[in-house]
Amino acid sequence: MNLNVYLRSVLFFATALFFLSSCSDQLDEVQPNESLNAALEQNASDNSMTTTSVTFTATAMIASCHGENIRFTGIIENRVKRSVSASGQDHYFRQFTVRGMVGTGLTTGIIYDVVGGAEMFSIKNPVFVNGSLSLPASITESDILIHRGTLVFVSKTDGSRVVARHIITKNPGKGVMENTWDCGGN
Repeated sequence: MNLNVYLRSVLFFATALFFLSSCSDQLDEVQPNESLNAALEQNASDNSMTTTSVTFTATAMIASCHGENIRFTGIIENRVKRSVSASGQDHYFRQFTVRGMVGTGLTTGIIYDVVGGAEMFSIKNPVFVNGSLSLPASITESDILIHRGTLVFVSKTDGSRVVARHIITKNPGKGVMENTWDCGGN
């Protein structure tokens, strides 16, 4: 390790330790505010998010930029939050990260490991059927919809990579402005 880097690191940690130890006496004197605690607890319950691991299957429609579409399936960690504003506006927020997925090229049959990926949906006035989000109905009927998703596929045949991105955007009064897939480089 470079001596200058080492000395800077030591100086940084010594300074941080000094500031933390000098603040600890002041922090011990702070008493909790009961009304603030109650407000924070209420806010936490209003903003709760449900996290589940679920099986997910979809198709990355990337034939135009990759040469074939890839159907992917496996486990995702799904986080969902639903809230209603004081004016009655319903809002649905979902994001997921991949936890164990594989893909299959629909033309070549090449198997891909999904080595990374995340997705986010934000929908104002979503459509629910039997308590579950109806994405097709939400795309056509909701006021605002924003989706961004990215997946990283690695071919088990030759190790090549493709980054697939999915974008859906719907603005009020304008319908679906964008519903596209594109590819990134290695």
